[in-house]
Amino acid sequence: PTDVGVRFRIYTGIGIGFRVGCETVPPFHCDNAKSPEWTWPFGAAVGFWSRSVLVAGDIRYSYGLSDAFKTGLDSNRSWQFRLFLGKTIG
Repeated sequence: PTDVGVRFRIYTGIGIGFRVGCETVPPFHCDNAKSPEWTWPFGAAVGFWSRSVLVAGDIRYSYGLSDAFKTGLDSNRSWQFRLFLGKTIG
């Protein structure tokens, strides 16, 4: 935390994703999709409290550690951006 109430954090870890559905044309791509899929996410977040509301933002990059499909060397890499609000209860 800072003197003005802003909080920063950086993080990394391990991510796992499970396929819950698939729709493609032609449909054979779904048969070749792997599950689970492993990633290495790392990112940064910043947030502050404005009265009793938390205002925060997060940016994350996930590097694919496993192949996304059985038939190729395609891995999943993605950028993710979030803006969120939180309210205290009570």
